[in-house]
Amino acid sequence: MDRPWSITTGDREGRVHRYESMTQADVLALDRDKTVVIATFSPLEVHGHHLPLGQDVFEADAMAMAAARELVAKRPDWSVLLLPPYAVAADCVPLPGSVAFTPKQLAKTAYEALAPFARMKFACLAYSSFHGGPRHMVALEVAADRLTRKLRTPAISLFSVMLARFGQNEMLDRAVANVEDRRITPDELHRDFHGGYIETSLALHLYPELVHESWKTLGPIVPDRSGKEGQGEGFMGAGENLSLAEKLLSTGDVIRSMLGELRHFKQHGLYGYPGYADPEHGRRIFEFLSRETSAIVDEFIDKGAAFKARSPMWPLRHIMMSGVTSRIVDGWLMRPNEKYFERPGGRDS
Repeated sequence: MDRPWSITTGDREGRVHRYESMTQADVLALDRDKTVVIATFSPLEVHGHHLPLGQDVFEADAMAMAAARELVAKRPDWSVLLLPPYAVAADCVPLPGSVAFTPKQLAKTAYEALAPFARMKFACLAYSSFHGGPRHMVALEVAADRLTRKLRTPAISLFSVMLARFGQNEMLDRAVANVEDRRITPDELHRDFHGGYIETSLALHLYPELVHESWKTLGPIVPDRSGKEGQGEGFMGAGENLSLAEKLLSTGDVIRSMLGELRHFKQHGLYGYPGYADPEHGRRIFEFLSRETSAIVDEFIDKGAAFKARSPMWPLRHIMMSGVTSRIVDGWLMRPNEKYFERPGGRDS
């Protein structure tokens, strides 16, 4: 199998490059005016007992590789330089096994990872991720914004752009639009956030040998919403009929939703419907996400610094990046509870 996340690119013309396998001479020989540099930032994080801790890293790296291959097929005179993935992320599931960083740590690391390439005058810089933590996405956007303004090299966060264009629910709907035989309903799909149908299907397609067979017997693992009208769906109140930004501005609903999600994740390492997963569904979902990612990079090349697409959380970046917020969220709300050190099979998550 030609793994999209393997160390070898499988690119016959040699226009998709793994930075760690190159020499200095190889890098200096690239046409920097026509090279995109992509850095992956995703967490080592608990995804139930059936998926690897590197789930988000593998997904984001695979997507970057597949999107890069598609891009150079469209633009034969361009190259893509992929950095090795950084397992640095904010807003991780607060269970033993997750490795979390503060948003400020993430933003600084992400900036420093791509700053050398800005100084070398590479054409475009991008961050790949497959992690939906609100502060994680904002931190990558902050790093990209700083690169663009301070070092005058266009930079974007790809996953944030995708969410900005589609919204969470529409993105999921579009991802499964061509999967006719799926069992998951639209309402269930909109509550499939972490380690569920989408991510288990992707894992079964990309690296089935890393998926524990227990996924087949896992039932739905979602919070009970009965009798809670008005409570937002999704992390931090991402509802069906309102944008995430609108939900965030609806303070009471946001607080109830956020605390409900945190309570869930302090007990469960997943949120969704893993038992519906299917490797063929994973292939189709992966192809959609890779195609959309490639299209974003393609447009970004044309527009450069004029390319504008922010996640719905961007207006709240100062709050999300503040030290006070980190002390409350990371030091209290999302601090792992040691009583949840459990052996695999000891819990349903």
